[in-house]
Amino acid sequence: MTQQQPFSEHDFLAESDNIQPLIASNVTYYINKWHASPAPFSFSGWNWAAFFLAPFWLAYRHMYGSLLITSLTYFMCQLLVTYLPLTTYLGLSQEVSNTLAVVWQISYPIMIHLFYGWKGNALYARRIAMLAQWKKGLRDKPLAPLFSKSGTSTVSAILIPFMLLLICSLSLFVTKEALTPPLPPGVYIFSDDDPPPSVMREATLYPVFEKYSARINFVYIGEKPVEGRLFTIRLYYKADESMEWEVEREREYNIFTSSRVVLDVIDAEDPAVKTGRYRLVIYVEDEAEAEAQFTIAPPSH
Repeated sequence: MTQQQPFSEHDFLAESDNIQPLIASNVTYYINKWHASPAPFSFSGWNWAAFFLAPFWLAYRHMYGSLLITSLTYFMCQLLVTYLPLTTYLGLSQEVSNTLAVVWQISYPIMIHLFYGWKGNALYARRIAMLAQWKKGLRDKPLAPLFSKSGTSTVSAILIPFMLLLICSLSLFVTKEALTPPLPPGVYIFSDDDPPPSVMREATLYPVFEKYSARINFVYIGEKPVEGRLFTIRLYYKADESMEWEVEREREYNIFTSSRVVLDVIDAEDPAVKTGRYRLVIYVEDEAEAEAQFTIAPPSH
């Protein structure tokens, strides 16, 4: 068996005449970049094509291993974007949680593309060196046909990234649906500006609403149906954390039968509504079944 003998960077540069057919297009650019660098396998200058068109450039240059890693990285980063809103359950405000999601959504593609702009030429040097080794019979293990292609391919550059994008998008949708749990029993606050939450990622632990914004509602999900028992809504209020809770209003019903109840809590559009902290407690036959807190803040303008 032929012993594998990896090319050193010095050996690689000495093979310039032999590696030119493996590059096929833009040969002078890459040869000059690699010769100008003291360590071409680590850094060989900035590559604008790899920066702006990373997935397409990787497919164009038959760097399918790097393309697969990039696609998986995009998938995992986008999955994180999907679940960042759940940080409200760690005590973050909805505004901070949404800001984190937006910042990460913008920053992770930039970081990926910066990496390939910075490392693209070096990664391509390693790939060409591997192909040159394989051509000379200096590798123990054979290369699969997909990974032994040299030169460039415009068809690959167009089709493969879009195929991976489609696969990742479908996988993201399936994963998101599978990992998004339904709402557990409890009470969840929402406003007229938004639909009632139906899954955990749509619920906010301590929502904040502006005065004069919209009516505030709740959805109650019980462990078992109400079945006509006395259903009591008790709303408590305090202006700040140093104060004790005081009963603001109370309502009773005996008309509900299902385990899901949706009702209004307080109308934030009413000028008489006070700003501060609110605590909603749901009772069924005098037993406290669920509670939630929210804040009505002064209008921002």
